[in-house]
Amino acid sequence: MTNCRRVPHREGQRGKVGRPYESNATHRNVGDYPDADRYNQEVVTVSGTVVDVQMVNPHARIVFDAVEGGKTVRWQAELGGPQQLIKQFGWTPSTIKPGMKLTFIGRRLKSGAPYLNLTERANIVSVDTGKEIYRTANFGEKAPEGPKGTVGNP
Repeated sequence: MTNCRRVPHREGQRGKVGRPYESNATHRNVGDYPDADRYNQEVVTVSGTVVDVQMVNPHARIVFDAVEGGKTVRWQAELGGPQQLIKQFGWTPSTIKPGMKLTFIGRRLKSGAPYLNLTERANIVSVDTGKEIYRTANFGEKAPEGPKGTVGNP
């Protein structure tokens, strides 16, 4: 039983039936939140044409092609989960479709890979109509300061 730990049984919570073991893989360290320092704190703007929309858990993704330096680069943009997009932003299957030209504002991976995080300080706008399709509550706010981009962390 490697990578497992004993979970104390809580009588009454599930009757007398409980799961005595669960994998450590399901538990995150405090340092893993919210994005384990994988993304730059400053936002970037990238425009491109949607190739695919993947409404999957735990994070929906938009795959799009953007032209950089005369070459087409395949990007991915990570959002919240599908249920959040439906409930909080009113998304439907026709909100974003392949072929749409969009401008994304989000945080890029520190490695420089063509991957955006759109869960914080992010925005998506249709290039053709100018219509805002997505905006996080903290869009437009200044990037956090300090080590690892967190205000007040020593």
